[in-house]
Amino acid sequence: MSIATYRDDPLYPRVVRSVESILARSRVVAPVDVLVGMGLLAASDLDEWRRGRVLYLERAVHCNRGACWGAAWGDARFMVTRPVTIKAMLRVCASLAAEDAEPAYQRVGRWTARLAPWGERVREFRAEGFYERFVAKGQVERVGRIARELARSVGVE
Repeated sequence: MSIATYRDDPLYPRVVRSVESILARSRVVAPVDVLVGMGLLAASDLDEWRRGRVLYLERAVHCNRGACWGAAWGDARFMVTRPVTIKAMLRVCASLAAEDAEPAYQRVGRWTARLAPWGERVREFRAEGFYERFVAKGQVERVGRIARELARSVGVE
């Protein structure tokens, strides 16, 4: 992503709406508030994190990453937790949030089942040969390509 292309990112309109909403009532925009505004983080979960009841904020984000990727999550031999893949997963989860948000109390279970096919793709995300499997001119293009592949595998538009 660059200064010239950031507006082309599919998440850009949702980020803008969230930031505008925050600025309408405050002079400060915190990244976590943007996640709440985008529907990727429940305000109650953010409050629990701020109170120290949730150790890692990533555990509260409404996209069950580790359950989908299994042992590859956080394993240096895989590219699953690298920025390029995380950005792609966030794009897919943002789209999923738009189409499957309610009822919120059942979301984790639905999404875990819905994102389960990602676990079948773990081998594609091995560090060895990753850039050959996801050929792109740069990170922005690679993020887009990975997001399309991940979205297609779970039926998200």
